[in-house]
Amino acid sequence: MKGLSGEPSEGAADRANTSLIPSNARLDYWGRDWVCDRGYRKSGPRCVPVSVPENAQLDYWGRDWVCQRGFVRVDSRCAPD
Repeated sequence: MKGLSGEPSEGAADRANTSLIPSNARLDYWGRDWVCDRGYRKSGPRCVPVSVPENAQLDYWGRDWVCQRGFVRVDSRCAPD
């Protein structure tokens, strides 16, 4: 698709780049890059599942985890506070 200047419009460029979006990802708010879906985190050119340990939950954004109340993060687990 071409804009008024005869150059490809931004929308056409964005649609062309959608083939580069990995599984479990979507275009960001501005349509210029991709972000992983909730429960996945970016690892190089792909999205991998967030491994949530016992006594933890996904963080607000869903790309990492936080320990539940009464527990603290110690390496890759939640230990009693």
